[in-house]
Amino acid sequence: MLWEYYVVFTMDNGGRGTVPGGDPKSPAPNVPLSGAKHSLLEGGIRVPLMVRGPSIKAGSVCRVPVAGYDFLPTFYELAGGKGSLSEELDGGSFVALFSNPETDSVKRPIDGLVFSRPRQGMAVIRDGKWKLLAEVNTKREIQSARLFNVVEDIAEKRDLFTTHADKAAQLQARLKACLETVVDPSPTMKRRKKAE
Repeated sequence: MLWEYYVVFTMDNGGRGTVPGGDPKSPAPNVPLSGAKHSLLEGGIRVPLMVRGPSIKAGSVCRVPVAGYDFLPTFYELAGGKGSLSEELDGGSFVALFSNPETDSVKRPIDGLVFSRPRQGMAVIRDGKWKLLAEVNTKREIQSARLFNVVEDIAEKRDLFTTHADKAAQLQARLKACLETVVDPSPTMKRRKKAE
């Protein structure tokens, strides 16, 4: 029997903002991306992902963004899973991208990629080239937001919130709906650590 297998290489988040023992005057390690590990700027969430497998053409490149929470549905499909996965999962399978890297997007229960760092008061939604970076309060309510085109501006230097107000409002409404429906696990995690 000939086994088909896939090899996946990625990282959990962006590189450190500073390198221990490094020259503080040198450029940050993630340049030209802004931000670093624990940040929701591109330098904190944009990481390499390489996959090798039987349905992937050697040397092919895919620019569709995916997230760590897409791995479970992807691996489930690759393993031959037949039934539906729980609707509580945030991610979607990106197996279709292996044979067709030009596919528009990954089908997820939430439209777009969402990242939330409640303890840092930040949340993000990314849809195609657009990324809305929001400051949120302890009730996870959006206090302010910035809009970036992260395809043309990977350093996130040009806030387009005012010039693309319709897109900003659309993404802000989607992010707000997501923050209202998704349970923040960090208070539970905090209590569990104290109990140990």
